[in-house]
Amino acid sequence: MSVDLPLEALPDDLMSVVDEHIEQRLGRPISALRDEAATTKTPDPETARVVREYTELAAADKAVEEREDELLALIVATPGVFTDEHLAAGQAVNNAVTYRDARIATVAHAVARHPMNARTSPTAAKARPHQATTTRSTPTAPAAAAPSARRR
Repeated sequence: MSVDLPLEALPDDLMSVVDEHIEQRLGRPISALRDEAATTKTPDPETARVVREYTELAAADKAVEEREDELLALIVATPGVFTDEHLAAGQAVNNAVTYRDARIATVAHAVARHPMNARTSPTAAKARPHQATTTRSTPTAPAAAAPSARRR
C-alpha cells in the first residue's frame, strides 16, 4: 500500500494533525487558545502552557524543513557523491526530527493535563501524584518476616 502525498503536504499535514488533536481534546482550536492566552490578564496556566509548547513545536517543525532543504540542496548539487558534508547535513536532519518528535510529545502531554480535556481528566489527576488529596501521616513498617523453618 502506498501513500500518494506530495512532499509539500507533509510539514503542513503534521501541524494540521496536531491542530486537530488539540481541537478534539479541548473543544477549541489553537487560535482560540492563543487569543485567550494573549488577551486575558491572567490566562489559565495550562492554556498558556499548551500555547507555548505548540509555538515551540511550530518552530521545531520549521527547523526540520530547513535542514531537509539544506540536505536536498547538497544532494542536487552533487548527485551520486556523498561527502562528510552530506553526512553532517543528514545528521542535522535526524537531530531536528528527534527534537520535533520530543516537542510533539510535550504538546500531547500539555493537552492531556489541560482541565478542559474531558477525555483524560481522571487520568491526568492520577498522573500528578504530588497533588494527591490524601496522605499518610505515619509511614507503615514492613511486615515482620515470618520465622523460617530450619531443616536439621
